[in-house]
Amino acid sequence: MDGEKRLSFPDGASLEKYLKGKFSYKALDDGYEITRLKDRERRLRVTVPDGVTSIGNDCFINAVRLKTISLPRGIVNIGASAFWDCQSLEEFSIPDGIRVIKPHTFGKCASLKRVYIPESVELIALGAFGRCDSLAEIAYAGSSAQWQAIKRDDGNEILNTAKVLYLCNAEVVTKDEGEDDPLSSDLLVDYDFKETENGVIITGLRDKTKRDLRIPREAVAIAPGAFRGEEGIELVSLPEELADIGKEAFMGCRGLTRVELPTGLRSIGDMAFSGCVRLLSADLPAGLTSLGKWAFKDCINLAEVTVGKCLSSIPTAAFSGCQSLVSVSLNDGVELIGEYAFKGCSSLKNINLPWSLRRIEEGAFCDCTSLETVTLPKGLARLGFKAFYGCGSLGAVCVPGSVTLGDGVFSYCKELAHARLEHGVPRIPKDSFRGCISLGSVFIPATVLTVGEYAFFDCISLKTVYLGGDRRLFKKVVYDPKAGNKWLKKAKKK
Repeated sequence: MDGEKRLSFPDGASLEKYLKGKFSYKALDDGYEITRLKDRERRLRVTVPDGVTSIGNDCFINAVRLKTISLPRGIVNIGASAFWDCQSLEEFSIPDGIRVIKPHTFGKCASLKRVYIPESVELIALGAFGRCDSLAEIAYAGSSAQWQAIKRDDGNEILNTAKVLYLCNAEVVTKDEGEDDPLSSDLLVDYDFKETENGVIITGLRDKTKRDLRIPREAVAIAPGAFRGEEGIELVSLPEELADIGKEAFMGCRGLTRVELPTGLRSIGDMAFSGCVRLLSADLPAGLTSLGKWAFKDCINLAEVTVGKCLSSIPTAAFSGCQSLVSVSLNDGVELIGEYAFKGCSSLKNINLPWSLRRIEEGAFCDCTSLETVTLPKGLARLGFKAFYGCGSLGAVCVPGSVTLGDGVFSYCKELAHARLEHGVPRIPKDSFRGCISLGSVFIPATVLTVGEYAFFDCISLKTVYLGGDRRLFKKVVYDPKAGNKWLKKAKKK
């Protein structure tokens, strides 16, 4: 059975505003009675707040998608047929103090498996559990003798076959409200939120003094900009069912050091964690299918990134400016690394590119000044404009024959000593190896037909060109030695 969950409001006006959005209701001398659930056909989860003392007749009738409901401690009445035909409801805790379970209260709740009944109950009225054919377990707060003494009207035969657990004989350990249950509903009071048919969306922070955010388990999404600029936040724990983190949700949270991303997470929006300058690591879960542009841009202390198996692309500037990033683990499903995805990751020494990778776009690894080795997969189709521009520590590179090169792809890789282009590469574009002052040798296959302007400009160490075909074929290669390629002309051909 789920533990008790609570939702409280500081004043009557706030409570009435909440009730008005979710229920029809009326005021009583001792609180409020909710009389009808709005949008009942679409609701999956409902939390009834403190201050409600009565649930009216037929209140939740035909809420066929309702799976869970949390009631406050102060409920003293649940009306007849209140939960009639709630076909998806699987468990229910009847509040302490209820004396009568009224006629047809849970009638036709076909999925109801477990129910808690307090020892205050004296009568289970006609058909209260009628046609609850899945009911298998009853947790009763009293003794066996007390259970047998409860009057039961007709239509509750399922109670005779369900297993009864007598809690008065069990060792019960109580705990303070919220203790060891950090994702319970009572934590909703710390946040601004809105409820949808699929669950709660967190829209902001009420308690600006909080450092450790523990998002309640009812939350299915963090709204765009929900915590933007909240510089005091240090830790964030998210519930397992949370599916979406919106655009700019934690942008500029300069104190944030750790966030636990749940296994159920499917989407992280644009700039969601951009500028979180103290964030240390990002373990993207296996089920993540969408990562936004600039998602972790300028997280200058981010040192480690792991990408889950369902993510097929690293988008534009996702980790740009993460100057402390030393380790990136990409899964075998990644097909595209977007423009400037890792630009300026100046501590990144090596990266294992998966066999599935097809495109590396413009500037993807430019100014990764510590990058020493990179192995380009054989199925790679495109290396974009200046993809590895300014990778000053890169020592050697082998370009698969399947690749189409963009201009300036390895320009100003000043430690690049050896370059090999495999059979199939059709051209060496403009500025490809410009400023590679340590380049001593290059292998050019017979498939190369053109060499662009300044492709080998300032390659002052170039001594040897290895040819994949007959030297006479190389004479047919179109290039202009006066257009910045004199070092190519001077190099010895083998």
